[in-house]
Amino acid sequence: MKKISRKAKNRKTHLPLLVQADSKETGGAVKFTEFNLNDFAKRLEQALLEQPNFQPPYTTTDMPACIVGYKVYPNLPPAGGFTIFMDILPGDKVPQYYEEILKKLGAVPESDNGASAKRQKT
Repeated sequence: MKKISRKAKNRKTHLPLLVQADSKETGGAVKFTEFNLNDFAKRLEQALLEQPNFQPPYTTTDMPACIVGYKVYPNLPPAGGFTIFMDILPGDKVPQYYEEILKKLGAVPESDNGASAKRQKT
């Protein structure tokens, strides 16, 4: 029986390194570089900061923005690659979003204006 190294196992169970195509073409060939998630996060943060709903007082360190969903669509050949659509909420909308989800799941009763919390204290 052949032993598989931990590194080889990880290659089989995780995504391969992501690459991005540089916008500059040289001699008809496109140069690919490793996709840097830190750079992507910084660019996403900068793009969100340009939107009024993602600026204080709507989004702060106490009420951070939240990625609430995403979908990945593969691009068909010959282009290849993929497209990601992300649903991101400003910080002030996140609690309401999760409250609505919990209500739909039946995990939280309809709002009683805090009456149940008052009953628990007494």
